[in-house]
Amino acid sequence: MKKYILLIISIIIVANIAAQDQTVTGNLRVNHSITTKADIYVGEFEVPGKMGLGSKLYFGGNDFNTDFIWLAKFVSEDKARTELRVNIGDDSGISDRFVVGNIKWDSNNTWKDWFIVTEFGVGIKTSNPSCALDVNGTIRSKEMKIEAIGWSDFVFDEDYNLRPLPEVETHIKEHKHLPEIPSEKEVLENGVNVVEMQAKLLQKIEELTLYVIGQDKRIKALEEESRLLKNE
Repeated sequence: MKKYILLIISIIIVANIAAQDQTVTGNLRVNHSITTKADIYVGEFEVPGKMGLGSKLYFGGNDFNTDFIWLAKFVSEDKARTELRVNIGDDSGISDRFVVGNIKWDSNNTWKDWFIVTEFGVGIKTSNPSCALDVNGTIRSKEMKIEAIGWSDFVFDEDYNLRPLPEVETHIKEHKHLPEIPSEKEVLENGVNVVEMQAKLLQKIEELTLYVIGQDKRIKALEEESRLLKNE
């Protein structure tokens, strides 16, 4: 009889504990078995008919500074899309950032940024991205597609003002670079806009094509003139 009474008391105690908030001091470790870990859920595993943000896992500490840092499951209104949403604070600009990195133990335990996301953009190996994607290093890719806002086929328009070659020669002697092409100093200081430079290089190729066509016509005219003179 005593065993049954103790069992009932134990069940009541466990039920009361389960209904209350629990504070764990130290590490929390969940073992299902020796080889398999159990799942840990934040909130209900499945709530039929619900949408929007589910239960959140909040992170605080170190003065907290009122910023809300949390992870949450988000379900779209049509139930077709599920997202893992990560909220980083509530400030705009670069004040609040999502950062992935490591502690460099060989550098006085300093933190090293690897991957940064701010309102301004994404940075890889740079702590302050100023573009949508700012990479401090080499980008390797099998294919890259860049959308252009214009191209250089205007060179073949009838009203295009093709510079005379003597004028091009004068510009080269004076400035040490082709017309419409940035100088070495400008490139070293400001970098190169890939799309813009591709268009400018194509412009020069098309101009060269027109020069070659003009030279070919002139050569043929001279050959015809020479043939007529020989016949005379």
